[in-house]
Amino acid sequence: MKVSWRTVGALLCIVGLIATWLAMAELLQDLQGTYKKPYFVNYCVRSSYSFALLFWMVWRFYPWKKQKTSMEHTGHFGWHAFVTKAIYLAFIINVSAYTWYLSLTRTSVSGNTAIYQSSSAVVFIMSVPLLKEKVTIPKVLAVAICITGVCLVAFFPGNKKEGDNINPSVEGYVLVVISTVFYAADQVVYRKLAVHQKDAVPIANAVRFIGLVGVVTVLCYWPIILILDGTNFEEFEWPDGYALKQIALNAALDLVYNALLLICITLSSPLFASVGVLLLLPASVPADYLIHDGYTLPWQAFIGVAFIVTGFITFCIANYLESRQLRRMAESSLDETADSEPLLNEPSS
Repeated sequence: MKVSWRTVGALLCIVGLIATWLAMAELLQDLQGTYKKPYFVNYCVRSSYSFALLFWMVWRFYPWKKQKTSMEHTGHFGWHAFVTKAIYLAFIINVSAYTWYLSLTRTSVSGNTAIYQSSSAVVFIMSVPLLKEKVTIPKVLAVAICITGVCLVAFFPGNKKEGDNINPSVEGYVLVVISTVFYAADQVVYRKLAVHQKDAVPIANAVRFIGLVGVVTVLCYWPIILILDGTNFEEFEWPDGYALKQIALNAALDLVYNALLLICITLSSPLFASVGVLLLLPASVPADYLIHDGYTLPWQAFIGVAFIVTGFITFCIANYLESRQLRRMAESSLDETADSEPLLNEPSS
């Protein structure tokens, strides 16, 4: 079984996504209890994406690189095209993140998790018309199995307690649904607008793009801080040293997470990335045991974990079979073209 470098790269990205998400979850729980200014936190975190441009510039100007033209450095997308697309994606990402931050204190942990992690279903629905994603029984089955597993894990959390500041409300669940839809749209729209199969530097362009999203946020989204403060919806308060450190760590991890997410989408598809990220729930089991004094999930949740793993394996198999079929069709088409060329070029008698 031959596995392409893109598939291997996407799987490595999934591993990195899971690790960074688990670290962010621990930091964010602490931050929510010490500094309750969700928009300012969101602005700082999204602005940190601009540092990705520094990594791109290191790659661009590294002495041993042999590229000689700007086309070889930017691939299929020039700066003007990428900036325009980054403006669209910055809006989608900021809406998704801010509404999710707002929902945290207005929903139960289980309900929030179940809704937000079901984004793979929304990604699937959006991918069919926008990305021409092929609807197959194995893919539908894989997504359904994964979401069933998410619900089992979310609604059987064991003895984990809700935070003291959690007050579930209809408004909170509306916010997390909005966040989930925009989160799914972020992945699908990025693949639609900012990924091209013939791009010579796909990974570098994913890093460049997330950096431009950060720059757009820095330049265009700071006035909202003043508006929220002026309307008393979120009175501005500068974080203390501890909260500032937490924000900086969360921003660094979020930058890594979203860069890996875009790279994973670039190398595979939004659906593969969204289904793969669901593996963070099984991965959280040993993490919870080690960090939270031996906490373990109840048996119903372990069944959910098994469902998620089974669903991901099912999706990987379905994805591999589909890719193999497409390769065979392409090879068959090339063979037919090669066979017909002598006939087309044969001189008439």
